[in-house]
Amino acid sequence: METGGAADPSERSAMPGASRWFAEAAGVGGALWIMMAAWDATNPGESDLGLMPSSIRWFLIIPSLVLISCGVIGLGRLNGPKARPWVLTGLVGAGLGLGRVGLDVWQLYVGLVALMVASIALAVQALRTRTVPPWTALLLAAGTAIFSVRSDQGAGPWLWAGFGVGWIAAGYGMWAAASDTPLEQVA
Repeated sequence: METGGAADPSERSAMPGASRWFAEAAGVGGALWIMMAAWDATNPGESDLGLMPSSIRWFLIIPSLVLISCGVIGLGRLNGPKARPWVLTGLVGAGLGLGRVGLDVWQLYVGLVALMVASIALAVQALRTRTVPPWTALLLAAGTAIFSVRSDQGAGPWLWAGFGVGWIAAGYGMWAAASDTPLEQVA
């Protein structure tokens, strides 16, 4: 089967522990992202991104960005060498988002846009190469797209949760790909 640049399956199984760690990191990062979105939705007075980093939101967003960055690396590793530019884009985006603590808020916005573009590109690449079950790649792409929607009716933070759901699905997809089970049996 032509994989379109995806990593050789024997190369993927060479470090199954690392692949599973990336998968777990992506899932936990997605769960923390959902918790951050729920915090913002239930505490609307504190949802200004200009808050000092002492807010609970920063105790959720910082580890979620670090763990989602690990997911970006893991998904890029599964997708093969053609994914390297998107992995770099995602890591720079997450780094800019993490650099927001104590710096200008524009970094967070630019960083999140870069991370979103990388997430969608990696999801599309994973869908095309079938390195993960297709529904997990679709959930990552759709969840990231929903994250970009702006709502003036106060639903914005709940829409952000789609990004977390997408990374939980991507984590499951990477876990399934790291196992010895053929993807046809998982999907």
